[in-house]
Amino acid sequence: MNLVFKPVTIRHAAFLLALTPFAWAQAPKEFDVASIKPHKGDDGRVGIQISPGGLLRATNMPLRELLQMAYDLRPGMLAGAPKWVDSERYDIEAKMAEPPAPGPDGLRPYMQSLLEKRFQLKSHRETREMQTYALVQAKGGHKLKESDPAARGPMIRNGNDQLTLNKCNMDQLGLQLSRAVGAPVTNQTGLTGQYDMELKFTPERPAGPGGGSGEGSGSGAPGGDAPSIFVAVQEQLGLKLESKKGPVSMFIIDKIEKPEEN
Repeated sequence: MNLVFKPVTIRHAAFLLALTPFAWAQAPKEFDVASIKPHKGDDGRVGIQISPGGLLRATNMPLRELLQMAYDLRPGMLAGAPKWVDSERYDIEAKMAEPPAPGPDGLRPYMQSLLEKRFQLKSHRETREMQTYALVQAKGGHKLKESDPAARGPMIRNGNDQLTLNKCNMDQLGLQLSRAVGAPVTNQTGLTGQYDMELKFTPERPAGPGGGSGEGSGSGAPGGDAPSIFVAVQEQLGLKLESKKGPVSMFIIDKIEKPEEN
């Protein structure tokens, strides 16, 4: 029997080589199985954990927090959400074929697929001019304590009027400050280490969507003994929140629905 091999032209070979990596690159990262249930109970505990085997457990997670985590959003960068996005909390148990890459970036593609399939999420990006803050070093320099390299971390405890961070960097501090002031905070300190930090402050009054109550306003809740978040950052950490207006890439929700329980 004579075997005849048909030669592959350079054009065909180039097409096949280009097609294969493209197909792999477009494959979405999805959980193998995922259970989503509305949280029942009022113990107030919120948490998310990934086991070494690739099992994710999230307890009492607010939907807004899930959206911010999945799409790397700071407070004030989400628009078009219905009111129930703030009130609904979920328990999620999901299994991955293999653990994601370390850090939040490794988990985000899985969370995005979950939100888009189970919550029917449709969205788009839009640049808008809005209130932001830059985190910089105050005059005289910072007052931060560097973390013990052998210590466990990062660890964050965020109460209503106190913020404690152990073995955290300035980007992690900026995210927590974003939540306190209700607007995006970008790290412009130039600091690259990990630090132990504690802030005691009087929470700011809400000022509506997209912004806090103003730099250094001191307009915390009535009767509070602690300073505003702006004064606390400067006095206790030797840093400063500088108010700015600038373009922000907003995440706009076009459609989102409550998932069917399973």
